[in-house]
Amino acid sequence: MNNDEQQGYKDTVTAFNDLKKVQSEGSGNLNSGADAATVGADAATVGADQATIGADQATEQADAQTINNDISNLDADFQKFQASVAAIPPYQPGGQPTSAQISQDHTAASNANSQADAMIAAAVKQLQAWVTQAHQYATNASAICG
Repeated sequence: MNNDEQQGYKDTVTAFNDLKKVQSEGSGNLNSGADAATVGADAATVGADQATIGADQATEQADAQTINNDISNLDADFQKFQASVAAIPPYQPGGQPTSAQISQDHTAASNANSQADAMIAAAVKQLQAWVTQAHQYATNASAICG
């Protein structure tokens, strides 16, 4: 996902640089209209970058749900295991997990999900700001060509 966010930044910088080109050409230059269209295309590219981050977010949310389902399955399996061990008191298998280990797994999974949610939310917010900025560049370029 980090690469997707970096690409969004690069595309926003490209839109800015193309706007500067339009500004330096001025409205009387025949190339400025085409260059203004380029700034608009750059803004659309940043929008596509935002859509990619949105897809990354959907994937992250699906992964988080899979982890939550796995934790639920772990709980159910651990309860069955405890019931099985309790049914045959003299037998105590070695290397059995403890309730504390299961709790640590819960905490680790929850922390990983929270961290991923925060990271993707920040990227989505940043890309939205860049989309807005790139569209403003396109508006400015169009105004110059007028």
